[in-house]
Amino acid sequence: MFDETRPDLIISDMILPRLNGFELLRQLRCGRREQRMVPFLMLTSLDNARPDNALEADDLLSKPFNAKELIARAHLQLQLGKKRRAMEALFEERTQELRVIMDSESSSKCVC
Repeated sequence: MFDETRPDLIISDMILPRLNGFELLRQLRCGRREQRMVPFLMLTSLDNARPDNALEADDLLSKPFNAKELIARAHLQLQLGKKRRAMEALFEERTQELRVIMDSESSSKCVC
């Protein structure tokens, strides 16, 4: 499903009928890099508690929540997700540049 939709943000309840929010989050965080980078906002009915298995979530919002707060947090996570993807792309670009430099240096050394 992830490959078909490529979400920019996932908002999930902690309690789901087939696959709970924790398991969904675990599968995403153990998946490919594209999956791990998607911001995850988890909704919970637990007051002021952050369960250990929700630690991988980018944000946690307790129910009942204000719709404006949900929208604000979703917007923030979307912006952070864009920045994260941009930084990851720059990191990959610099890594490639370093590989080229290292390869050219090792091939240009003269063995006497």
